[in-house]
Amino acid sequence: DGARRRAAEDRPESGAKYVLEDIVANRFAHPPGRVGVGRARPSAQRWDTDSVTPSPLHGHWRLVSWTGTNEAGEEVRHGGDAPRGDLIYLPSGRMAVQIQHDERTPFGSRELEAGEPDAQAAAYRTYIAYAGTYSLPREGVVIHHLDTALHPDQLGMEKERRYTLEDGGADGAPAFLTLETQRVRTEDGGEASSLLRWRRED
Repeated sequence: DGARRRAAEDRPESGAKYVLEDIVANRFAHPPGRVGVGRARPSAQRWDTDSVTPSPLHGHWRLVSWTGTNEAGEEVRHGGDAPRGDLIYLPSGRMAVQIQHDERTPFGSRELEAGEPDAQAAAYRTYIAYAGTYSLPREGVVIHHLDTALHPDQLGMEKERRYTLEDGGADGAPAFLTLETQRVRTEDGGEASSLLRWRRED
């Protein structure tokens, strides 16, 4: 196990492997050797949840939009026109996120084994899910430490995101959260920035 872990940590980030988040989906990744905002890094480091302090991130957030700008300066809507998602940060130090693309094709059955291989692969590519702990190493930055993930190779990863908060009601509590991830692959093979905008639900 130790040898496999070291080998995984020595591998450069490449191809359609790491996300956002999605967030961010398995087909979205840094090209080899590039370092960007919200870089996802393989790591075996464990985090001490006893160090958690109250944070405006705590609570349940619902995905509002997932957008970016491509190399031509055009707006890109990742995950379709209306992707859906939930993000949770707990005071205990745990977090979880799930995002599904818009207009996913149903299998026609609710059985776990339903769907032809191609349909199952498409469903996998259009859904992002992971959970773990999180830390706030500096102002405006949150790191997700994964211990559960839909993508089996993402266990132990650290996904760093820059974040901004927008105040909401009369109490001044943050009503919107924006997470900026690494640049992601687009359907035409290019790249685009990645901004996930969330609305507080509790």
